[in-house]
Amino acid sequence: MMTISQILKFRKYVIVCMENKIQSFIAQNHLLEPQSKVLVGLSGGADSVALALILKSLNYNIIAAHCNFHLRGDESFRDESFVRRFCEKEQIELHVTDFQTTNYAKEHKISIEMAARELRYAYFRKLMESMCIPTLAVAHHQDDQVETLLINLVRGTGIHGLRGMLPQNGDIIRPFLCVSKTEILNYLQSRHQEYVVDSTNLSNEYKRNKIRSEVVPILKELNPSVISTLCQSMTRFREVELLYQERVHEICRNIILDDKFELGKTSLLMKRTEATIRFPGANTVWYEILCSYGFNETQVADFLNLSLSLSGKIFYSDQWNLLVDRDTVRITPIILDESKFVYINKSDEYVVFDDVKININLYSKNDYQIIEKESSIALLDFEKLHFPLVLRRVKNGDKFVPFGMKGKKLVSDYLTDQKVSLWDKKKQLVLCSADGEIIWLVGRRISALYALHVSTNKIFRLKML
Repeated sequence: MMTISQILKFRKYVIVCMENKIQSFIAQNHLLEPQSKVLVGLSGGADSVALALILKSLNYNIIAAHCNFHLRGDESFRDESFVRRFCEKEQIELHVTDFQTTNYAKEHKISIEMAARELRYAYFRKLMESMCIPTLAVAHHQDDQVETLLINLVRGTGIHGLRGMLPQNGDIIRPFLCVSKTEILNYLQSRHQEYVVDSTNLSNEYKRNKIRSEVVPILKELNPSVISTLCQSMTRFREVELLYQERVHEICRNIILDDKFELGKTSLLMKRTEATIRFPGANTVWYEILCSYGFNETQVADFLNLSLSLSGKIFYSDQWNLLVDRDTVRITPIILDESKFVYINKSDEYVVFDDVKININLYSKNDYQIIEKESSIALLDFEKLHFPLVLRRVKNGDKFVPFGMKGKKLVSDYLTDQKVSLWDKKKQLVLCSADGEIIWLVGRRISALYALHVSTNKIFRLKML
């Protein structure tokens, strides 16, 4: 049995070893400069608490950020309370915010997990920008790496999915990728440091939890060191990926006729011959080229299966055209005609604008009892409309009065708030009155000026298909 003195020495040894290991990993991967400012996402769980303690012990200038997602009732408030007490004790600057995550997920039609992620990182970015913090540290560790690898394998993955998470991805760093969950818990135990446990981590409802609680234990029966073994393999896969990318780029130079090219960003002119389409590994190389422009696996396969004598076939991604033109292939951006417009008259039953079709109906208020709330449907007060209506693409400076809000808002600002991509912003359609006032941001929200009212007699209904 160890004496009290020996126990204390052992605990100190665990603490020093862990902190030295993290410091070496940070230096080896050039993650942080000495005493640099870094934001730490602090949930209150074991991983983030350990990360905050170690970075503080290593004399980095840390600022903590905590998000209350209001997803777990009293547990959410318990976590926030714990984080506040922890930061007060450790004298760590703390910033806290809260989100109505469920409402956000429903509004954006995404999962709760994705909603929490988007909200969390948007808040972190805002803090980093306002406080001039160059780096965000997150607490992903080796166990997380293995779970990510297994999830990717189950889904189906290329070499990118085999390399796991990187120690640094832009301004996000992961100093704990060199340690396991067991090491983290031993460190906290040695420091007598408490932490909170998220009850959802104990449920097998989520795929990652199921892998953690059921799959990984079986793998450990086969190999007790499976975590470190797989992490070593992922390190080798990262090196293999670098060689792979270098070789793919080298082959691309023999296929692509442009002197300077950035895959996914610049137009391309490529050779289409037996030598460039049928060589060993061609599927992989063309997949790397075309997928970077948004073409999917099915489209890549269809393209490669085309006869070399076929010409004139066109494939479309969201932003690019791929034209098969005899012995060449051209990838060019899709250019939108911003001057295009379509009139809508009172008697029209439908209208078509590019690939968007809108059905049109006129109802009396008495015949239309159900108020539909889908974003694809616009219910308008017919008597407020000035015909012909005009359907066109959004323009710079367009403003409207979003239903449920007060005052006019730039359409561009509204779309930004809704996390709409740049490409979807360019494609956005607006329905305007004959006097130019925007009636409907098509597929998203109507203007409050044309909404139904108790005095409405006729309902002009439009549905985007």
